[in-house]
Amino acid sequence: MRPSLRLFGALISLALAAAAAVEVTIALLWPQVLPSGLAERVADLSVPHYTVAGLLAKAPAAGRSVDVDAYLSPAGQPLCGTAAQVVLADEPFAAELSLLGTRLPNALPQGGWLAAAGAPSPLPYRARLRGHLEAAGASGCAGTPVFTIERVVRVYAASAPAAASSAWPTWPRHEEAGEGYSVPLPPGWHVEGGRGQPLTLRAKQGPSASISIATYPGETHHDPYEPEPGPALLQGRRWSLFEQATALGPGSPATQGLAGYRIERAEEGGGRTTSVLFSAHGRTYELSLHYGLGLGLWQPALDAFSGVVAGFGLAAPPEPSPTPPVRQALGAGPFLRQEQALAAGCGCLNQEIDAVLEQRLVSEAQARQLGGPCAGFRGHTDGVWALAVKTPLAKRTGALRLFLDAATGRELCREEIDARALPTPAPEMPGSAQMPPPGARPPKWIEVDLSQQTVTAWEGDNPVRRFPISSGTASYPTVTGNFHIYRKMTALDMRGPGYYLPNVPWVMLFFEGYALHGAYWHFSFGTPISHGCVNMTIPDAAWLFQWTDPHLGDGQSDVISTPCNPGTLVVVHP
Repeated sequence: MRPSLRLFGALISLALAAAAAVEVTIALLWPQVLPSGLAERVADLSVPHYTVAGLLAKAPAAGRSVDVDAYLSPAGQPLCGTAAQVVLADEPFAAELSLLGTRLPNALPQGGWLAAAGAPSPLPYRARLRGHLEAAGASGCAGTPVFTIERVVRVYAASAPAAASSAWPTWPRHEEAGEGYSVPLPPGWHVEGGRGQPLTLRAKQGPSASISIATYPGETHHDPYEPEPGPALLQGRRWSLFEQATALGPGSPATQGLAGYRIERAEEGGGRTTSVLFSAHGRTYELSLHYGLGLGLWQPALDAFSGVVAGFGLAAPPEPSPTPPVRQALGAGPFLRQEQALAAGCGCLNQEIDAVLEQRLVSEAQARQLGGPCAGFRGHTDGVWALAVKTPLAKRTGALRLFLDAATGRELCREEIDARALPTPAPEMPGSAQMPPPGARPPKWIEVDLSQQTVTAWEGDNPVRRFPISSGTASYPTVTGNFHIYRKMTALDMRGPGYYLPNVPWVMLFFEGYALHGAYWHFSFGTPISHGCVNMTIPDAAWLFQWTDPHLGDGQSDVISTPCNPGTLVVVHP
């Protein structure tokens, strides 16, 4: 440029500056001379102008009017002792963030913002505000700077940009053919990487935000009933089930209907990463958004991620997700016998079982249908013993349901139940005797053969001792059926019609007043002569007393059977 032109330009700049100075002077001294609108604009030039950061860094005197350009954001809660509920900051603040169809709280940072008093209604999104800082503590806001708004000088944006995530069907798509998927590309975002490498989507403008998509070999499916560690991509992470159709909430465009997992994790520096896992065709796809919180939260990035997740599509439709491998039928076993399962249950409950209400051997699927909270017990078993018992350990209802691994007796779960919903166990009554089947006989049981007038002590399928007895006469027959010894006493006074027998030894009661016991008043064993009891010689009765259950502790002379100290089975047959 020639020197004459540079000089000419400088003279014009000086003239314009002089004219502006004259306008300012006239507006301040004789505002009535200028048109009202021009006078206000010129007067504005004399008011200091700040950003929020500048105002906080070098605050003017309290009460002095200044202009500040700021975003006005509802705080979602009172900010201090005043009614101020509006945040002024150089970046928009969202008290809640909207992501994948859910709303989550967003905390204010320690600094970088002002509490606004006298905020206008409706609240503009971004504006130039005229006002003044209050003196420290004057508004009851110790430690929180308060800016009282006098008027709105200029509105830059009346409202926040509308979320565009639901428009993802109109976005251009980026395809990763080698990985078997495609994604919608949000407006203003570009693609980095891909083609066998992790794909990254970045915003061309706005705060730093990125969406990454990585592909891993193998599918990720969590079995809710299988103990940890679980799938590798879920280990050590806070996750929840996720459905693609919920990414944008109700009324949003149709998706491919994928299902997977949502993972949340905090990052160093106060940021956060939200990830979604989808699995299909032997692969797991991880879509992740890395974003800041507080004043660093940029809602458009969250909206873009929601749209990308909703629009994520597989080249081939996915197959149905596998269901947890719940075993529907009983396995082959071997399983604990009923008395063994009860003994295991007693061990689990510290021998504190007052009564057994129900005991069933069921499949895993049947057990999960029986259970309330226990329906989700961990692991998969070939069979489950389900015991419903009365116990003082159930403080609320007095009854528990206990699930045991039918093969090992290991406790799977316990839960309190309402015992009124279960049938009352029928008491043992006289009737036709049922001999235990070979191969499934209890460890100890007694056979009373009335026709042979013998008692046989069995251990499973093996007879260990047999001796003669005297059962009841035709007038006082011995009851038949299947019973259990319910009480044992080393001695008992017995009386009945026409007899009194003190100190009858080794008494084993099995139904009402019917008992196996020793007899010292006769030696006619092998002949029915009793009033219904089963008489034995005193040595035979003593041996049987010591062999049978319930077990007497040291020093005990009397014991009543309980579920955890049950009586021996007695089978009485003609």
